[in-house]
Amino acid sequence: MVDSEKTEKSGKWRKFWNCYQQELFAVFLVFCVIALLDDRDITDYLELLWKRPVSGIGLLVLLFLLAGGVHLVRRLIRQLRQEKDKPE
Repeated sequence: MVDSEKTEKSGKWRKFWNCYQQELFAVFLVFCVIALLDDRDITDYLELLWKRPVSGIGLLVLLFLLAGGVHLVRRLIRQLRQEKDKPE
């Protein structure tokens, strides 16, 4: 593989990962706010992960999937805005 191709692929991966981290952090913050409004604490969810690992892992997987969905929606909105702004 040519170095420029490798650099391009790693640049795309780095850009994706940085964006995904932002969405994951936003989803985590919303999750924390919902937990606090529900009179729970994050330690309750850690206890769930300890006592019932299948439920806790399922909750973590849903968190990651939700962040991925937010990432895809933001990307689609960005593409639609770019197409709208293109001169014909």
